[in-house]
Amino acid sequence: MNKLIALIALLIATTALPAHAANEESTNDPLYIESAVFILNIKNSAPGNVDGTVLATPCTGCAPISLALDKNTLLYINGTPAQYDQLGLKIDWVGSVFYTPSSPAVATELFLNQN
Repeated sequence: MNKLIALIALLIATTALPAHAANEESTNDPLYIESAVFILNIKNSAPGNVDGTVLATPCTGCAPISLALDKNTLLYINGTPAQYDQLGLKIDWVGSVFYTPSSPAVATELFLNQN
């Protein structure tokens, strides 16, 4: 009987653990906000050295999502690769963003459009 219980436990472990691991990996996939209003707070806009945050509001009445910006965040203005020093003093934008759902969430690609 103990061998049967051990076999059942082994079968459960070999089927349940890989499924759990697959679910854990999927939470690390980047998320996407297709259309949002952004407020940028950049502490250092020197090319290649960015530190700051962006508040993304995906819809009217939605709570804003705070995303960290770092040296690995890729920036595009009107679809063209850009540097943060090209933003000038403008802080309010519209566009889209890819981000990791880590803590804190980090923007991986930020697509801004000039009005």
